[in-house]
Amino acid sequence: MSKKDKKELTQENGVRPRKRKKKWLKFAIPAAIVVVVAIVVKNSMGNGTAAVPVYTSQVTKGDISTELNTSGTVKAENTKTFFAPASARVEGIEVSLGDIVKAGDVLLCFDEEAVAYAKRQSELENAINSADYNSNVHNNNEQRSKLEKAQAEIAECEAAIDNYEKYIDDLTNGITDMNALKKADLYAEIYSVEKQLNNYELAMQVPTEDMDFEDILRRKTDKQNELNKLQNELNMLSDYKTDYGWEDMLTQAGCSVPTTWDELMETAKALTTDSVTGLALCSVQNEEGTFNFVPWLWSTGATSYDINNENGIRALTYIQNLINEGVMSKECINWTQGDVMNQFISGNVAMMENGPWQIPTMQAEAPELNWKVTLIPKDAEYASVLGGENYAVINGGNVDGALDFLTYATSEEKVKFMMDKFGYISADKTIAESQFAADS
Repeated sequence: MSKKDKKELTQENGVRPRKRKKKWLKFAIPAAIVVVVAIVVKNSMGNGTAAVPVYTSQVTKGDISTELNTSGTVKAENTKTFFAPASARVEGIEVSLGDIVKAGDVLLCFDEEAVAYAKRQSELENAINSADYNSNVHNNNEQRSKLEKAQAEIAECEAAIDNYEKYIDDLTNGITDMNALKKADLYAEIYSVEKQLNNYELAMQVPTEDMDFEDILRRKTDKQNELNKLQNELNMLSDYKTDYGWEDMLTQAGCSVPTTWDELMETAKALTTDSVTGLALCSVQNEEGTFNFVPWLWSTGATSYDINNENGIRALTYIQNLINEGVMSKECINWTQGDVMNQFISGNVAMMENGPWQIPTMQAEAPELNWKVTLIPKDAEYASVLGGENYAVINGGNVDGALDFLTYATSEEKVKFMMDKFGYISADKTIAESQFAADS
């Protein structure tokens, strides 16, 4: 129906048509735009410029659509990968790209003969692999069995070694015990022979009218030979442990050279083991034992003439405590100075008190032994003792010849010779100062 028809119908019905302001407002903006454009165009034409074509379109109401162009990969939400039953040639593909398929549809076809051949080849390969696996398992089991057997044999060998080591230890302990018994017997024999030698020496120094001097001299020589033989046997027993080589015992124990009685006791304890005693000194009941004890007595401040006092008791008590503490052997009461030296160079004693006359023997019998000389540890003061022999000429006989010999024997050259050979320290200070230069 047109607008004119609607107006006439309204008038005929006596109804006054209403004004539609909203419709006027809806077209007010486009109309204004058209007017402005027309004016601009007219003005432009009035100015004599070239006409500008203007394109207009009817304003309509509707939805605005937007298009977006982009690139990407479209993936299905659910995918499924299919594998051929065997490595074979594809004979045909039954679908095309983009086709919609459903369960049961045929996608492609394989060459049946090729599939059968590939399947058979795969079965053979699986059989081979299975055989190889079984073979490897068998080999592994066999090797495991051999390993277990070898481990069992190793355990048996280790047990056998342990038994042999115990057997050797028992033998060693037995040998050591036998040596200890043998050494004890030798010490007793040596002590007995030394007493007889001392008796012969005393008899020769104080002869009687009816004494057979030549017979005494012969007996003394026989006893001296017997003593030498016994000491050689003792040395052979003492050398039992020398196969282990010499060791610097002080360094190994982490000890320094002791300077006092207290330090000596502690050091001797550190050096004492099942087979080694820390200290040894001759304590036989003769001049050798006296000679070795005097420095300890003098160190307290006592003298040889007033031993029966506090200082003398302290010196004797200290020597006794060395034995009580187990750092000095009880056998020291039977050991001569030579015995102590033998124990020292044999590695049975870590420290010893002895005289310089042992030095030539030590250098000859144990040239590789690492040893040093130091002062005897002190109580109140350092002390030592110097011994030796005295020359005497008995009146009667060839006195002049004897004096000439003494003049010759006491010359500086001969004294040096004898001191070096005997290992003595000369009583002549000028000679003593130049002795043992190589050992200093």
